[in-house]
Amino acid sequence: RLVLLAAIIGFPFAAVAGWFYDITSQGVYRTPPADADDAFDAQLKMRDLAFLSTMLAVWAIAVYVVHTPPVPERSIAMLVFDFPEQDEEIRDFAVNLRNDLHDHLGRVATFLSVSPDSVDKVNRSWPIFRVAEQLGVAYVLTGTVDRIGDVAVVSPRLVDGRSGSILWIPEQPFDREPTLDARYDIRSAIAMGISNALGKKLSAREYEVLARRPTISKGANDAYIRGRTLLHRRHDEALVLAAAQFDKAIELDPVFAEAYAELAITLMLATDEFELVERGYDEASRLIDRAMELDSDLAEAHAARGFYLWGGKREIDAALESLRRAIELNPTYEPSYHWMAAIYRQDRGEHEAAFRITENLARRSPYQRNVFWTHIGELLARGRIQEAAQRVSN
Repeated sequence: RLVLLAAIIGFPFAAVAGWFYDITSQGVYRTPPADADDAFDAQLKMRDLAFLSTMLAVWAIAVYVVHTPPVPERSIAMLVFDFPEQDEEIRDFAVNLRNDLHDHLGRVATFLSVSPDSVDKVNRSWPIFRVAEQLGVAYVLTGTVDRIGDVAVVSPRLVDGRSGSILWIPEQPFDREPTLDARYDIRSAIAMGISNALGKKLSAREYEVLARRPTISKGANDAYIRGRTLLHRRHDEALVLAAAQFDKAIELDPVFAEAYAELAITLMLATDEFELVERGYDEASRLIDRAMELDSDLAEAHAARGFYLWGGKREIDAALESLRRAIELNPTYEPSYHWMAAIYRQDRGEHEAAFRITENLARRSPYQRNVFWTHIGELLARGRIQEAAQRVSN
């Protein structure tokens, strides 16, 4: 692809050079004019060398600019902070802190946060600039979480993925006991530090988003995280286990809006497991209404409603409206993109619209398995074989 691109861009340069110069087995010479006499000197002069060098430089820059996709501004990849390998509590704290940061910062307009699944597939031993290049981001958040007695000491740093310079570190490390409240507080502080460092002025609503605490119950939060992990696997046995975890989260915290929304999605995804199918779309509808009642701006609830309207009611326009609202509220929530693309492809027959949606999602989750292969399939369907091969080789 790069060779073909270079040839296409180089054609006009070659045409211009071919008009003024001849390439022979002895070297490059100036083309004599039609009325030239025997005294014409075909040897290259300094001005010819300067002209050819300039053309070569312009051609190389043009190839680089066209071949290298632009890195979205305010795009960020968040690595799991380094932690003591034998300390399971600190490990869980570090992983959940990163996932919370991704989820909440991704809800702030203009930020593009690459999915944790994709970030975790990158080699941690690589230098920061290579991590940024591989994930197509401008910035990388990294750091450490250590333990001193009963306290977790969190030391984040925001790094420019192009220059390697450190753009932000807190004045002091965050040192708190590794509790749920501490994780929420540190998450909000880091997210606001990143926003300030990148010149993002937060609206009142965005401040509320970054400070939001989905649940105050550690047990409910733990069950919810386990449920999300199981739901991500998608097969029916895992869906049964996921539903049990979401049920537990709701039992421990009856105002946990996200748990209601994710339980609704779990019930609608089940196709073969009788105990879930029996609960089905009717219960899912009630769960969605409860999630919306608790938080009318919850992206997961709008996405669940979109899925319900599409699969349960066949109200295509209303489903698309709900899914668009979900993406507007939380651009990191991947199911919204999958279902919207499926609607455009299967119900509207608008394959180009579906492709644009999957391309957008592929930028956010370049190495997330189902996103990756869906995007590869879309590229192959459009005959973009070289691009698909390049993505697979990366």
